[in-house]
Amino acid sequence: MSPSLTQLAALLNIPLVPLILAKGVRLDRILFCLYVGLHVWASFSVRVGADAQALRVGMAALVWAMPVFNLFLCLQVHRANLLGTAQARGLTAALLPFSFLVAISFTAGYQPEVLGGELWFPRPFLPALVLLGMAMAMASLTVCWERCERGKAHEALERLYYLGIILWWLTFFFLLTRLIYSGDKVPLPLLQGGLAAHLAWLLGGYLLIFRGRFLEVKAHPSPQLVGRATQTIVVLGVLASLFWMEALARDRGISPHAVEVAVAAFLVAVLTLPMLPVGPLKAARRLLQRHLYLPEQDFALEVALYLQVLGGKERLEKILTHLQERLGATGVALYRPDRGGGCRLHLSTPTAEPIPVHLDGPPQGPQPDAFPSMARSMALDTDGGIMGYLVILGEAGGLSWEEEGLLRFWSATLGLLLRELDWREREQEREKMALFSQATSFLLHDAKNLAQLLELVLNNYHRLEESDRPAFMETALPGLHQARVRARRILEKLEAFHPSEVLVKEPVELRGLLEETVEELRASLNREEIVLASDLDAAPWMGDAQALRKALENLVVNAVEATAGHGDIRVGLGQREGGYTIEVADNGPGVSPDERHRLFEPLFTTKRGGSGLGLYQAKILVERMGGRIGYRPNEGRGSVFYVWLDQRLDRGG
Repeated sequence: MSPSLTQLAALLNIPLVPLILAKGVRLDRILFCLYVGLHVWASFSVRVGADAQALRVGMAALVWAMPVFNLFLCLQVHRANLLGTAQARGLTAALLPFSFLVAISFTAGYQPEVLGGELWFPRPFLPALVLLGMAMAMASLTVCWERCERGKAHEALERLYYLGIILWWLTFFFLLTRLIYSGDKVPLPLLQGGLAAHLAWLLGGYLLIFRGRFLEVKAHPSPQLVGRATQTIVVLGVLASLFWMEALARDRGISPHAVEVAVAAFLVAVLTLPMLPVGPLKAARRLLQRHLYLPEQDFALEVALYLQVLGGKERLEKILTHLQERLGATGVALYRPDRGGGCRLHLSTPTAEPIPVHLDGPPQGPQPDAFPSMARSMALDTDGGIMGYLVILGEAGGLSWEEEGLLRFWSATLGLLLRELDWREREQEREKMALFSQATSFLLHDAKNLAQLLELVLNNYHRLEESDRPAFMETALPGLHQARVRARRILEKLEAFHPSEVLVKEPVELRGLLEETVEELRASLNREEIVLASDLDAAPWMGDAQALRKALENLVVNAVEATAGHGDIRVGLGQREGGYTIEVADNGPGVSPDERHRLFEPLFTTKRGGSGLGLYQAKILVERMGGRIGYRPNEGRGSVFYVWLDQRLDRGG
């Protein structure tokens, strides 16, 4: 006796199980694999020549497959949110238990027998109740499939796949009803043929996996896997040989129970292969993950983050923070190569462990002196060379296949991202230098015009008689005054790039200084909306009053320009973190998140006709006085620029 077509179809279904479960253990995947496994078991038990006990176990496995599939289909409907109204959900929940009732009743009260090659049930147990359960079970399957068909949440091929399974169960239950209710007999080869047809239909799962997203599993064989197809053929050949040996053992009189136990143990081992993450089985899962599944499905979030950083919507630090969270690392550091053959720290996530700023060489291999707890390091290699090194801090140990895949993704893309960002920074620097050259040419042009004006006045003065010179000077005074104003503007623009090296350190009353500055700006800018708000009666500080005044003027003028000549501007004075805080708040349009990190760069402006020097000069002046300057969005609308100055009299300025 040789294995039948039914057993051959069963063998071909076995690889479906590791193919699905290797993607990840999930309840719906487990149920479908259990459904396939029960049919495989039944195919080797429900056959001509099987003893009574094997036949009973095989028929029980076949009947139990129905509630398993029913539960699987209900879960699919639930995951796709297709249950509909509360009445529909209640109907689905009420019909589902009948499938299990049929399986329990059949297992407990039905003992199939074979007589003359025909299957029959000599002593049916509560046939009316079992028939009612079958009807309700089929109603449950039909309702769930109808939800799938109407909802269109699954692909057409997947819905057709489910329909074929349900139609098979309708046919099988019709046959089973005749056996139970009328006592008819059915030829065992006919039952085997129906089981073979169903197993052949289940092979359509391969098509769904390779062409669709069945159970959210989309396989894509790599060239390496295709090259190893012969290994798969060998494995299937071994399985087929095993069952031929079973038939041979029966012919030689070896105990069939011993053979069946050995075969069953082998099948269980194959079915549970992807669920055991230990030893060689873990390596098998990694192999399947590496060669069968599309990385874009697994790393959609990584691709989205890559595009956000590339588009300027996120900073590079976001990638390191993301890696730290996904890998459970204590820290992540990014090093860039320097010209001396070493590496300098470019970015890192906050960590309790001190991270060296400079390394004498690449961070490859264990380096206990530099990194006491380095779990992994990898080079970010591109066609143009190594762009950097990524160091993962934490306990050394094996990573899961998901984490390995995550590191492979970033090792292949982070280097390209760094190269692209470097190119963009160089382009921005070139643009800045072009703008600086343009601004310098404008300043030189103004200075040249001023020099020509003074030279003209001086030449005309010397050509006049002594008696005409006083009248000439009286006439030339407005022009000289204008020249003085223009010279002062030129000096102010130059000081924006190179502020005075000498800062005066003297006692300053900040509240009084702010009151004077606000009054002057309110009058010179003709803006009564500029107001001062402070709860401090006195704020003694040691520093340069003129430099601070200039920085505040730049912040207030920036707020005036942002509000387009109307709107409230509040100058606040308070205390925080051992220092004084000065805030300039407006209710203008604010600054977009993409531009905030560039606010204090020279020549960067968001205003039409702006020079991009005011905020830069304010930053230089405040930092030289030992303070800090920053930006935050105003509550509701607008911007807040704040300055922090050390309150200690021996530290300011």
